Amino acid sequence: MNLMSFAGAFSPVARNEFFAKGKKYFAIQIFLPEKKRDKMLNELWDSLTEETWLEVAPVEVMQLQFSQKRAKKFQDAEEQADAYIKRRPKMIEYRELILQRMKEYRQKNGLMV
Repeated sequence: MNLMSFAGAFSPVARNEFFAKGKKYFAIQIFLPEKKRDKMLNELWDSLTEETWLEVAPVEVMQLQFSQKRAKKFQDAEEQADAYIKRRPKMIEYRELILQRMKEYRQKNGLMV
């Protein structure tokens, strides 16, 4: 499964196109139960090549979605970021960006940073 076939599998309503740094990216919103969604996303990550990875990673960081319920399971942003990266190992090089986003979110929601 490649990025475009993955993105194309969703209706226009569930797929938002946007532009970043002059390139066209797809932000994919998947309306599925969490386990099924994670399975599909993991299949996508595994299928990425070096070239497609460089296009997708910044979008993933930009589109990080947080739930307070999940965030409360972790003592701080470091622990939460590490758990996120464990699920998506290719994101390790974006750890600082992920950590920054998680700290902002946790601070905004009154959770321990």
